[in-house]
Amino acid sequence: MSQREISRRFHMGRNTVRRIIRQQGKVLRKERNDKILIDPKLLARLYQECNGWVQRMHEKLLEEEHLQVGYSTLTRMVRALDLASNRSGRCDQVADQPGKEMQHDTTNHRVKLGAKRAKVIASLLYLRYSKRRYLKFYFAFNRFAMKCFLHEALMFWKHAADWCIIDNTNLARLSGTGSRAVIVPEMAAFAERYGFQFLCHELGHANRKAGNERSFRTVETSFLPGREFQSLEDMNQQAFDWATQRMENRSQTKRRLIPAKVFEYERPYLKEVPPHLPAPYQVHERGTDQYGYVAFAANYYWVPGTGREREQLGAGSLVAHGREAHDDRRDAQHRQERRERQQEPPARQATQGAAAEDRRDEQARRDGEGGMSVPRLAEVRDRESDGRDRQGEREHGVGHEQQADGLGGPDRQREEADQRQRAPIHREDAFLEAQVQLLGPGRQRQALDEA
Repeated sequence: MSQREISRRFHMGRNTVRRIIRQQGKVLRKERNDKILIDPKLLARLYQECNGWVQRMHEKLLEEEHLQVGYSTLTRMVRALDLASNRSGRCDQVADQPGKEMQHDTTNHRVKLGAKRAKVIASLLYLRYSKRRYLKFYFAFNRFAMKCFLHEALMFWKHAADWCIIDNTNLARLSGTGSRAVIVPEMAAFAERYGFQFLCHELGHANRKAGNERSFRTVETSFLPGREFQSLEDMNQQAFDWATQRMENRSQTKRRLIPAKVFEYERPYLKEVPPHLPAPYQVHERGTDQYGYVAFAANYYWVPGTGREREQLGAGSLVAHGREAHDDRRDAQHRQERRERQQEPPARQATQGAAAEDRRDEQARRDGEGGMSVPRLAEVRDRESDGRDRQGEREHGVGHEQQADGLGGPDRQREEADQRQRAPIHREDAFLEAQVQLLGPGRQRQALDEA
């Protein structure tokens, strides 16, 4: 085939065809005569001295080493030597297998509850294979709330996956990060009861639980807009219906999967949660008062017995409004005790009032007349005098009644009126006497003259 025919078929010039034939089809690479070679050890030392700032490395090469090198050339050399060893790698590529993984995370939202805007924390549990979700909102979210949420979600699903992927939150992580994370013993024991284990993803690899992150985006775009919430309970009820009914029967992903149907396929691969597991609770120590009551959360509970030992109360099972909410059975018991206490206050107040009077009298006797104020001394003496009068009346009650019967009706009424008139004078005399005893001899004489 002639060179002209080759040029016509390949749409190339005849000179180009002649050069290729002369080179026998080989491409010759020309080496640059002005290529700059820099010692890799020098670049590594400068990288450490400049803390990874390539711009400063370029300046030091020009000023101290007198090497004329372009900035783009220097950055290419740094990349080729892989000096930036702290560069984050790719996220883990984990196969999507049934029954292997579920993901949990939280995020913050500002929503309108009734007439006020409030900050709420959304907690979401996501089954990776079947795309099931369980969503609930809280005012405050701590370790106890996390345990209560997982218990509520897993008891609703009745199954759990092998692993629960979480970020490096201190609610479940004790130390370390990622694969080197150490889980809090309390949370590890809690997860063991339900048949799963916590696993933290690497720092900066939030896409390891991308299904959970995408679910939060769905909450922002599909659940929150166009809805009104009167309270947190109303919001959680709507979130429960949305996550467990609407989203479970809606086709998702490009494969048009329906979570409710996929879950039926995944069920044999999941671990069944025992239905008898108790709800999480917290132990609070409280002391009993002298009446046998224990104070907890603005309520009083009566404790049987005669001692005043410290008691342990197991409170909570679910968390609502950031406070511990008791289960229904305990709530009914507390309401019954509250109704009984509402019938007790008058008698209890009378008992407390009598005890307070006894304590004041005892304190008065310990203090003595010189350590009390004048009004208090007068009050104590007045009560003692009244007490002696009542005691005398009880001792001579029969004779007094006979004497009163002998005097007749008008005479008895006249005598009672005289006693009522003398009573204020008696209190005034006691008050005056107390004042005089606290004064000196000279002042005592002056006060008696003025009286």
